[in-house]
Amino acid sequence: MEGDQPTINPSSVANRKAAPAVASAPAAFLPPEPLRSLISRHTVGLTDPLTDATIPAGERVDDGLPQSLEACVRTYGLTHFKIKLWGDAARDHDRLRGVADVIERHLGPEAPYAFTLDGNENFKAIEPFPTRDAERYDTAFLSGHVVEHYQVVLVEAAQRSLDQMRAALTEMCARQIPGDTYRNLQIQPSFEGRTFKHVLVPVWVLAYTYSAKPYQVVVNGVTGAIAGRYPYSVWKIVALVAFVLVIAAGLLATQDWR
Repeated sequence: MEGDQPTINPSSVANRKAAPAVASAPAAFLPPEPLRSLISRHTVGLTDPLTDATIPAGERVDDGLPQSLEACVRTYGLTHFKIKLWGDAARDHDRLRGVADVIERHLGPEAPYAFTLDGNENFKAIEPFPTRDAERYDTAFLSGHVVEHYQVVLVEAAQRSLDQMRAALTEMCARQIPGDTYRNLQIQPSFEGRTFKHVLVPVWVLAYTYSAKPYQVVVNGVTGAIAGRYPYSVWKIVALVAFVLVIAAGLLATQDWR
């Protein structure tokens, strides 16, 4: 979940057992009349080439379809985009500037276009979320918020969970090995009774400019944990360090006087 404005919703979960009830009442999720048109939104990945000239020779795909962002805009007339971000202000600023240049060059500087910023590369840094407190999904949780469909399909999410569990088990086993170093540690875990659920968690995505520099942070909507870059004052840090040194020197002088 992400957007070009902060979005937040209560922590919730959609259990697979609820699927039959959803399937039996599609009218609650569909428009009363079929849509005559749809807007296609193009995802600009972290390493996607922006122009044809930036595609390495060994990575060119000769299948007759557009490969770079400029080729996709030119071929499909795209006007809506989801732009992936690294979480590095300087790097993201250059990337966004390059994306904007490509779009405006092919659509025109005055042409309307829309985009969302996808900062979920930083979401790992603001975990964990209290998933044990999750509630059964209700459409009212998302009412009035800008949200997206799941970006990770259930099968891929299940594989990720297996990889994370194996990594945790390997670390646990490594701690039981005597000595400071080890090599060729292999484990063969088996898992039973696994269940799968999609979980929606509240995340604030904040992008802003301070002193002509762009910054972006993501915030865990439950715990308040923050990840990303934010401005800091060198002078305030220096003053704080000096203050601490003065206090420490005063304490030492007091002890010597005694």
